[in-house]
Parts: sequence; C-alpha cells; structure tokens
Amino acid sequence: SRITYNDFYSSPTLTNVSGLVTSNNNLSVDPRFTNAPGEDFSLLPESTVINAGNPSSTYNDLDGTINQLGAYGGPLGGW
Repeated sequence: SRITYNDFYSSPTLTNVSGLVTSNNNLSVDPRFTNAPGEDFSLLPESTVINAGNPSSTYNDLDGTINQLGAYGGPLGGW
C-alpha cells in the first residue's frame, strides 16, 4: 500500500518511507499549529492542510467539508 494524504513537514522519517510515499497527495508544508510548544495542535485558519485530506465523502469532516490532514480531520476529528 502507499502513503497518501499526509504532511511530511520536517519529518526525519520521510527518507525511511520514501518508497511508499506518493507525491501527488502528500504535502511538505508547515501545518501552522496554533501553539505546538503548548501542545495545542489545532490549526490556524491560514493552514494549508485544511481541506487537504482525502476527498472521499467517507472521510469528510463533521460539517461535510473535505477533512484536514492530521489529528483534527475526518468524521471523528474535533475540528
């Protein structure tokens, strides 16, 4: 299987999974967390990972939009 719809920003593991990563659905951008040092990993409104997840309606956010990449996206996300 291939890894898709992920953000590999400054990821030391990217080289370990490069054979599995498909570039067309993955990002390498700063996710723009609200306060990562304070462990608030919610996304700032200008984050490019918002609505950048899998476009299948199975994974839509609770409001019906395309999910975010990361912990706050999808039908079980808290965004």
